[in-house]
Amino acid sequence: MGSGSAGRLYLRQSQRDCSLCYVACADVDLDRAAALAQEYGVLRACTPEELLRDPHVDLVVDLTPAADHGWVGLQVLAAGRHLYSEKPLAPDVRQGRRVLAAGRRRGLRVGCAPDTFLGPALQTARRLLDSGRFGTPFAASISLAAGQPERWHPRPAHFYGEAAGPLFDMGPYYLTALVSLLGPIARAAGFGTVAARERRSLTGEPITPMVPSHEVGVLEFASGAVASLSVSFDAARSAAPPIEVHATGGTLRLPDPNGGDGTVASCLHGRREWVEEAPLGRGGQTRCAGIEDMAAAISEGRPHRASGELALHVLDAMESLRRSAATGRVVRLRTTCEQPLPLPE
Repeated sequence: MGSGSAGRLYLRQSQRDCSLCYVACADVDLDRAAALAQEYGVLRACTPEELLRDPHVDLVVDLTPAADHGWVGLQVLAAGRHLYSEKPLAPDVRQGRRVLAAGRRRGLRVGCAPDTFLGPALQTARRLLDSGRFGTPFAASISLAAGQPERWHPRPAHFYGEAAGPLFDMGPYYLTALVSLLGPIARAAGFGTVAARERRSLTGEPITPMVPSHEVGVLEFASGAVASLSVSFDAARSAAPPIEVHATGGTLRLPDPNGGDGTVASCLHGRREWVEEAPLGRGGQTRCAGIEDMAAAISEGRPHRASGELALHVLDAMESLRRSAATGRVVRLRTTCEQPLPLPE
C-alpha cells in the first residue's frame, strides 16, 4: 500500500534472501503502482480499494506517508488483513492505540518497522550484552546528522510536517535499537529548535517546517540506564558514533541502525583501542525480517518481534520528547512494552 520510494526499497530488499511474496502494488496513483510492479515483477498493480478486496492478500505493508499511517492502518484491519506499517505506527499515540485495539478486536496482527534491530549488527550487540561480558549497561548515546531532505527527495515538504522531522522520520531506527538492547523507556526530557536557513524543494518551492528540525533529549529507561539523543536535519555532519552503549565492563560502538549490517566495536575498561567484534548468531534481511518473523509467528502462535506494542512505545517516547520540549517538564511515558527476544541462533 503505497508505491513510492519506500515501496522500491522494500521490493529491492525482498529479492535478497527473503521469503516474502508480494502479490500486488497499490497506490492512489495507479500509474505509479504499475511502474513499481513492472520494475520488480509483481503480479499486478491496483488501487488501495482493490488491494483490500483481493482474496490473495494475507498481509498489507503500509508504505503510505507517515501522517496517513493511523487511518490507513484502521482501513487495512477493517478489511480483515494483517497490518505491517512503515514507521511511525501512527501520527500520535492516541491513533496508535486505536490501531492496536482494532487489531485485537479482530484477532489480527499489527507489526511495524523498523526491523533493523533484527539485522546482523544489532543482533550481535544484543548477544554481547546478554552474555554479561560487558557487565551492566548504564548509559547510551544517539547521534544523527541526516542529509537535508530537500537536497534529494522529490517531495521533501512532508519531512517537515506532521509525524515527521528528524525525530519521527529517523528516530524510530535509533530508539527501537535502544529498546531492543536496554528494554523499555520510563521518562523523557526534550528540546527542539529550527535552524534559521532557507529551505526549498528541488523545483524551488519554499518549505516551512511545522516541527523542530533539530532535536535533543535525555531518556531514562525502566532499568535505570540513561541515554542522550541528538537528531538533526540541519547539522552538516557529525563525527559522533550513531550509537554507543556504555556498560560497567566497557563500551560498545554500533553502526547506523537505519541499515541492518555494519561493524560492532568494543573497548573494555583499562584499554584505549577499539576492537572489532565478530558477528554472533544470525541476523535477518532488513525490510524483510520483521514481516517474515510476523508471518511465522502467526502460524506458530507466538508473539512477533517487530510488534505494534514496541512501535507504540517508541512513538510514545518521541511524542513524550516533544511534549517535554513544549512544557519544559520531564515527561513520564504512558506505555511500556516487552523487550523483543533476539533471533534464534
